[in-house]
Amino acid sequence: MAGYIVYEGPSRLDGKPIVCIVTGVGNKSEWSKNEKTGPLAQVWILRSDVSPIQAVNDGEDESICGKCILRGVIRKNPDGSSSNKMRSCYVDIKNAPRAVYQAYVDGKYPPLTDDVRWKNQATRLCAYGDSSAIPYSISKDLISRGNGKWTGYTHSKSSHANPLKKLLMASVHSKDEAEKMHKKGWRTFRTMSPGDSLMPNEIMCPASKEEGKRLTCETCLACSGTGPKNRRKDAVSIAIYAHGSPSKMGSYKRTFEV
Repeated sequence: MAGYIVYEGPSRLDGKPIVCIVTGVGNKSEWSKNEKTGPLAQVWILRSDVSPIQAVNDGEDESICGKCILRGVIRKNPDGSSSNKMRSCYVDIKNAPRAVYQAYVDGKYPPLTDDVRWKNQATRLCAYGDSSAIPYSISKDLISRGNGKWTGYTHSKSSHANPLKKLLMASVHSKDEAEKMHKKGWRTFRTMSPGDSLMPNEIMCPASKEEGKRLTCETCLACSGTGPKNRRKDAVSIAIYAHGSPSKMGSYKRTFEV
């Protein structure tokens, strides 16, 4: 998976070592084949010293995902090892995150240099990891290297993430949580449970099954925080019903007791 190292250094979440990598840029043959997002430049944030699989199973993924409730619960096994239970994050770490990490370890990603651009693509912040883990300037730079358009989300509720409201949607899982973030000036991307309904200031994600997958993230680009096109006071937020494999949905239901 062709790509570049964007950042190596301490996580802004806990100070532990992380790496930020961008992939899916360059020739069209290297663009992302993700049917939902379209060919966006994909940004990944990973622990730089342990594999994503290990990080998820011992809790070290907090460095890149913060306190996100979808991370699951760490349980100690009889043999002294640990494992993750009830993980409901939609990202399957055994696939792309594992492959990106392995390519990084194998030295296949060069540093991102000033001349690298993806002017015909928007930027996805992030395919895995939370942009609050890296310096704000990094996210701004990545957007500027593309066509100036982007999508992005954060689960972070800490004050240091406040500048990110211009770039990212606040990921929430209830109407109460959404209302709290709206009052703080955020637009939200809310995951709904069965039986939930849209709030007055929300629309259903156009890439959702309920909307007939009529748009990709690349053609929609509504999930761009309070950035230029969303500064008006009536800018809507986005919602989608929780979805995923039966096991992930089972974990999601147990997590939120629905």
